Amino acid sequence: MKLLLSLVMAACCLTAHAQADFSQKPIRFIVPYPAGGAADAISRALGSVLTKRLNQTIVVDNKGGASGMIGATACKTAPADGYNYCMLFSDIVAINPFVFKRIAYDSQKDFVPVIHVVNVDGVVVVPTSLPANNLKELAAYAKANPGKLNWASIGVASSPHLVLEKFNKTMGTDIKHIPYQGGGPVTAALLASQVDATMSGYGLLAPHIKAGTMKALGALGAQRSPLIPTIPTLAEQGVDFTGQIWLALFAPTGTPNAQIDLLNKHINEILADPAFVAQNLTPGGYAPTGGTPKALADRVRSDQQQWGDLARSLNLALD
Repeated sequence: MKLLLSLVMAACCLTAHAQADFSQKPIRFIVPYPAGGAADAISRALGSVLTKRLNQTIVVDNKGGASGMIGATACKTAPADGYNYCMLFSDIVAINPFVFKRIAYDSQKDFVPVIHVVNVDGVVVVPTSLPANNLKELAAYAKANPGKLNWASIGVASSPHLVLEKFNKTMGTDIKHIPYQGGGPVTAALLASQVDATMSGYGLLAPHIKAGTMKALGALGAQRSPLIPTIPTLAEQGVDFTGQIWLALFAPTGTPNAQIDLLNKHINEILADPAFVAQNLTPGGYAPTGGTPKALADRVRSDQQQWGDLARSLNLALD
């Protein structure tokens, strides 16, 4: 009997091991934003290394629009065959469920966590020509010029949008919100002076900040970023919020655990490679995180409470 049980267990293990490969077809990473943003850049960087490690092509499929919900819905409905994944910003799973009345996915039921990839250093920026060097000066300028300023975001109810609403509520301003479909278009709009301010990942804006075409006025998070230690946090400037943005890989519910675990293993190893981090993450203001699928699930629950509380306090309820 013991011998039979051992043989059964060994057969199960061999079956699981056999399933844990990606030999059948290319692997798809759905990115719910246009090309040019942080999610796209990180997906392509990881994909390049994974292609060599797994001997299989990684295809990045950009599906932007509707505050990330088009791409997230595409991920939900994709075959759960181990070849479809999605690179989601925290907004999609931690904010959208609390602000949209109609949403085509359930962030707790329709996705399974694969790995927390990076935390993102977010900064509030304005063009250098705007006469404000910190958030209080921005508020003063907005009050002195009512109805003049606008603020771009990567979509309605995105984290940049919520930060704007928190800023308006705290500082007594009325800066208008203009949604775009991703970080690339937002940056282009700011450089073209079509908008007056935004909040985005530091890495996307760093070349423009260093070139002197943009100014960073405030940083997200509970502590100052080591990449921009001279920029005070929102909380230091009177905006009581310490939330952070992150990027993580998910899969449609039902995806085989063996393939999730194998992909998690490889990405953890890539994120632990100093050369990969130095080339692809640090310059963009992305801090590698990694960890287990369970750790990502715990992070989702924690952030749903923090960002959800903010959304509810602002009375955001969108169709």
